[in-house]
Amino acid sequence: HTCMRRLSLWRPRSLLAFLAWTIHLVVSHVRAYLAKRVACADDDEQRRQRHGKCVVVTGASVGGLGFAIASRLAFTADVVIVTAPNETDALQAVAHMRKTAPKHVQVKPYLLDLANIEGIISFARAVTRDYRVTSLVNNAASFCTEAGDEADIYVRRVNELGPLLLTALVRAHRVLWITSFTHRAAEVQKQGVTYTCAARRYADSKRRALMCALALRARDDGAVHVCHDPGAVDTRLTSEWPTALRMVHRIALRNLGLLVSADSAALGAGRADGAYTFGTSAKPLPVNLQNAEVGASESAAEVIRWTTTYCGGA
Repeated sequence: HTCMRRLSLWRPRSLLAFLAWTIHLVVSHVRAYLAKRVACADDDEQRRQRHGKCVVVTGASVGGLGFAIASRLAFTADVVIVTAPNETDALQAVAHMRKTAPKHVQVKPYLLDLANIEGIISFARAVTRDYRVTSLVNNAASFCTEAGDEADIYVRRVNELGPLLLTALVRAHRVLWITSFTHRAAEVQKQGVTYTCAARRYADSKRRALMCALALRARDDGAVHVCHDPGAVDTRLTSEWPTALRMVHRIALRNLGLLVSADSAALGAGRADGAYTFGTSAKPLPVNLQNAEVGASESAAEVIRWTTTYCGGA
């Protein structure tokens, strides 16, 4: 009888029934797999929506402009992500912010070195997995008093390329670019020529970043890009300067009434709404690139292509 039952499987009618059962089984597994993936996607989306309004501020070390901006945004957001290139600064910023931020607001510290491409990609993946970034503040910058090709590359990555890559990856609804009035003194640097002046290198990197931000605004990529020049702010950026130069700079600007605190500058950044604004009142100003206009569009296009290449592979 056992042999007969086994042999009965090979009858045409039994074979058709077995084939139908196999197809049904495979389809059931496929449906279950797809349902699981959809459920996971829904869970991710629900988690992002549950966290509400999320803002990311780069360069948010205590005492700096980024920290002051993040502290103000904590009163209008549900999640504030503050970044710093080292763990001590990030944790210190969070500890200080939690003292004044509303109780319901989550303040999250993240390490982010804008000179590290892989680090930017990892950061963006981690953040966008759990949050829907509504606002991004590209504040972090480096002056760097060292000379040489490595210093040139580092400054350009932190001030220009890193923020552009981060912007493309997190896809925030609104992007605030903290610019610098020093871009007015920038000169176009010849390709392959090393900078001999740290101030000129910094000015040129801020000029290029401004050009690219304005190019993104003109492209209408779905995000609102706002460029804001806070003016002369007493922050940690000048800590890299020689002590004597830093003191002369502060005394001169303070006596002229041009030096503003980070808190006052943050107030102006919060009011910024336009292509280019300046100062604590966020006054709209025309962009003045002076000698830097040569090759502006080509430079912006070059960096946009660079970020698009990395985003495509990320």
